Amino acid sequence: MKKERKERMKARTYVAPGLLDFTLMLKAGKAWTTVEFSGGRSSGYGNFWARFTTDDEVIAHMIENSPEFRKGKVRLERS
Repeated sequence: MKKERKERMKARTYVAPGLLDFTLMLKAGKAWTTVEFSGGRSSGYGNFWARFTTDDEVIAHMIENSPEFRKGKVRLERS
């Protein structure tokens, strides 16, 4: 019997309010990984916050359980 593959997670976009670029260091056990938020800009038309988009469940879980997410330094923009 073949195992059915899990459906991929829908892409989630996270933002770093007020920041143009931001590097988030995440820890999982003894391993560390970094997530690069980029694309932020400030102009006469307004401010655009740094963003990061992922469809990886593990990375999304790590971001959503990070202290930065709980404190509001990183927010879920859309899922």
